[in-house]
Amino acid sequence: MIIEVITQIKSTYSSLTKSEQKVGEFILNNIDKIAYMSVTEVAKNCSVGEATVLRFCRRLGYNGFHGFKKEIIGIVQEEKKVETNKVDDEVFDEMSTMLEHTLQVQDLDTINKVAEEIKKANNIFIYGLGLSRLCAKAAEIRLSFLGYRVYAFEDKHIQLLKANLVSEDDVVIGLSVSGSTRETVKNIEIAKKNGATIIGITNYNPSPLADLSDYVLLSASKEFMETGTTLVTLTSQIFIIEQICNSLSKIDSERINTYKEKNFNSYD
Repeated sequence: MIIEVITQIKSTYSSLTKSEQKVGEFILNNIDKIAYMSVTEVAKNCSVGEATVLRFCRRLGYNGFHGFKKEIIGIVQEEKKVETNKVDDEVFDEMSTMLEHTLQVQDLDTINKVAEEIKKANNIFIYGLGLSRLCAKAAEIRLSFLGYRVYAFEDKHIQLLKANLVSEDDVVIGLSVSGSTRETVKNIEIAKKNGATIIGITNYNPSPLADLSDYVLLSASKEFMETGTTLVTLTSQIFIIEQICNSLSKIDSERINTYKEKNFNSYD
């Protein structure tokens, strides 16, 4: 670790010459830069000769500046690797916690009822803005692969136009982490007035979206909102979509298998 090199320099400091102490002080104050400097640059910054820098390195037990710098580079790379692994672990833990909480607050009976509504729907419209728009498109692709007529329009004005065209035979899925996205709530309200079955996927119940929904599927906990919406939040929404698809595969297997076969044959 870098701290060990720093400790080593400090422990030998009193036995160094004044010129060598200059080198030691410079390295202590610029330990993160040494790996990218030449012996000439270090000597110049310390106002000493290159021989003094080499002698300083040998005092620490290295065969010269190259050996010393090699040691520093190795330590820096290892510490970066450890830090990267730490970040990876943090992201993994956050995603795992998100999924665990979503599973805990989920009602399987509601998931199955939602699947039944999608099974009998003429069309499925999915509304979402911001990051929820990404989940809307993912859900469109996922459900389309299973053979359902699904539409996720990215433009909020097109969403509004389509909301005016839905009927009581359609299902509309609204995605909003806060449950209060103005445009999404407005479009859901219009779709509900036209008789569509509304499914809300949100972190919050009660919320404007949840209040309009016939079925509410809760995504990750409210605590996750404290640090703002991130891509990790999408994990929770996509998990819910997968739960719905899993239920559909059980209650609508004949239709799904038929479509899968047709889809597969179309690539011949």
